[in-house]
Amino acid sequence: MGVDLGREDIAYRLNLVTLFVGGGDVYMEDFSADHISTEEGRQILASLSDASSGDGFEFYPGFPIGIS
Repeated sequence: MGVDLGREDIAYRLNLVTLFVGGGDVYMEDFSADHISTEEGRQILASLSDASSGDGFEFYPGFPIGIS
């Protein structure tokens, strides 16, 4: 993806998911965020980046190799 990592950097891969709240508990309802579009995912990650700016976190949208 072309993201440069420094010696002290840590990278995590994450998925956007759909959560359901019921009976006071939170459950994962869908492991793929209801198959949102790549553009919707990019918008969510841009919001996360804006909200966490200055906290040392950076978010980069991507997708598995071979899928576009």
